[in-house]
Amino acid sequence: MPTNMLMEVASKLTERSADIVELTSLALVMHEYQYNGPDPTSVISKITSDEIARQVIAKFIARAKELIMQARESRN
Repeated sequence: MPTNMLMEVASKLTERSADIVELTSLALVMHEYQYNGPDPTSVISKITSDEIARQVIAKFIARAKELIMQARESRN
């Protein structure tokens, strides 16, 4: 799927998980960083340093874990 379609798909999935747009946004920011690297001027990438990238990645992982745990609990 092209990355330019991810937010549209995520917005349609909000019925299942209201947090999916947040995770998708973080994933797209990480994708920009992975493709362009850090950009101190914030012209090409919203991530200005490797440290900021680590923080974004940690936030993504933490939120994804929370959502997975919530989904498991709701199934039981």
